[in-house]
Amino acid sequence: MSSPVPFSAADFLVEIEGIGSAGFSRVLLPRQELRTVPYRNGGDGQRTTFAPAGAEVPDHFVVTRGVTADTSLWDWWQETRAGGGSARRASVVLLDESQNEQARWNLVDCDPVAYWLSPLDATLGEVLTETLCMTTGGMDRA
Repeated sequence: MSSPVPFSAADFLVEIEGIGSAGFSRVLLPRQELRTVPYRNGGDGQRTTFAPAGAEVPDHFVVTRGVTADTSLWDWWQETRAGGGSARRASVVLLDESQNEQARWNLVDCDPVAYWLSPLDATLGEVLTETLCMTTGGMDRA
């Protein structure tokens, strides 16, 4: 029987094909939504909405990590900007306090569409982070 205790959102791994999985501090998984269409049947005057099959609204997969000497996210972004980047598979793995896998979301056809760095601000003393925003071809919970 599964536990009714909700999982913590603090322990996770991000696995992106060709990129190390360590150091990610924030993940935004794509929102799952269907595009709805207003519809009225003949002369009954009642409006309703429905979601046609395959009418998913695309959303982005966003990952953030501290900037280190590892330039793999930047390199993938640069390859994509130059027209040579390729879509990659990714997984987000939720872990328990013993680092055992609790849940997994697999994403396919991830392509970078934006890259940015956090602000440089000497008064805050925060870690510099890099963020990569990607489109996806779909997400499944394994």
